[in-house]
Amino acid sequence: MFLKIAQEAEVNRQVILDVELNDADIEPYLNLSYKSVAAEAKIPGFRPGMAPRSVVERYFGKEHLIRRSFNQLIPEITDKVVNEQGLNLSATPRVEVLEILPVKIKLTVPLEPQVEIGDYSKIRIDQANVNVTASEVNERIEGFRTSLGSWEPVDDRNVRLKDMVTIDVIGYVDNEKLIDQKNVTLVADEGQGTPFKGFATNLVGISINSQKDFDIQVEDDLADDKIKGKLIKFSVTVHEIKEQNLPKVDDEFAKSAGDGYDSLSSMKKSIRQEIVQNKKDQSDKEYTDQVLDQFDQLLTIELPPLLIDYEIDNLVSQRNNMANQLNMSPDDYLKMSGKTQEEVDLETRSSAIQRLRHSYGLEKLASNLKIDVTPKEIDEKIREILEFQKQRGSTEQSYDDMISNDVYRSSVEQSIKTSKSLEKLVLIAKGESKPAIKSNKKPTRKSDQKPKKPTSKSIKKD
Repeated sequence: MFLKIAQEAEVNRQVILDVELNDADIEPYLNLSYKSVAAEAKIPGFRPGMAPRSVVERYFGKEHLIRRSFNQLIPEITDKVVNEQGLNLSATPRVEVLEILPVKIKLTVPLEPQVEIGDYSKIRIDQANVNVTASEVNERIEGFRTSLGSWEPVDDRNVRLKDMVTIDVIGYVDNEKLIDQKNVTLVADEGQGTPFKGFATNLVGISINSQKDFDIQVEDDLADDKIKGKLIKFSVTVHEIKEQNLPKVDDEFAKSAGDGYDSLSSMKKSIRQEIVQNKKDQSDKEYTDQVLDQFDQLLTIELPPLLIDYEIDNLVSQRNNMANQLNMSPDDYLKMSGKTQEEVDLETRSSAIQRLRHSYGLEKLASNLKIDVTPKEIDEKIREILEFQKQRGSTEQSYDDMISNDVYRSSVEQSIKTSKSLEKLVLIAKGESKPAIKSNKKPTRKSDQKPKKPTSKSIKKD
């Protein structure tokens, strides 16, 4: 048998392989395809599954059987070709079927990026101190106070800001009634979910059972095309006004807050600690991002275009999933961002490249630092992943399946190594750790082809 493979020169860490299969190569797949087609086909004179292959092939055509075999043929032939050429892949090759008879396919193979790192031992960044003011604590307490306040009807005054009102509202856009709602209850506060900017302010001064007409110019960046940038003419009738009675801030108030506080003093202390921790977490995240930015400047990486495309697809999928969780279409989600499709595409591509650079850079750093991961660490990480999936309602994988899957364990191991290398890098930036620098100065480039493999463009199969 002869499997003909023509490999083009490497460009941008990618190689193109033109592969031609002969009858002997495709025979096992054709036979499987025949059995599948024969079992379900209705051919005159034959019971299902009983028609000879020659009859099935004449009836449906050889090309049809070949196409039916592609789901199995293409991945297996691709793996065989890649192994024959000894290529070190960074992602799944892209396959294009050029011809059916004979079968000719084109493989675009993304190779592992070549990574070089500069002297990361000199990265130094000062981290800002975290401070919490009394006003921040009091603002949080005021939030508790508001949540515990009771709403009481008032009938001796007009609407004020912060009142809860029950209203009928009608809205016209270009003489078309687009809003007509009755007995709507809302808080007259511009920051608490009133439908349009300025709506709450226009409610001020209306008395019970009175009507007020007013206009609002809608912002241009609103998602709804029917009303964005338009003038809405409102007619509002107030049916009820309620004001909030807020509790006194004392020890009894703290005890009623429901978080186990025994005094106002302990409440303030706990809130302060919580704010400090939140600020510390945010500060650590921002600091890590700064370290990664400096680390990125030390990286020399050539990324295969196909690998970048795959990462872009991954980010787009994540964005679409987020839109789905918000019960929005991808187009509406895009409009909500206030950006054009071109702007989003450029940002997505930039993010994809940055993520890949950081990932491969940290993977190389882990190798330089000789970071090890124990089987126990991998097992614990898999349990953590499984628990997270269960919390999100996913139960497709069992612990036994995940822990026994060598490919999955290898992926988890690499993820842990990457996390450890980032932690080490952060310590270096803080001056708390001294790295052992491993030279990355232009080593003799290793071939992406494994030794003792034939390199001719036509490879004979046994």
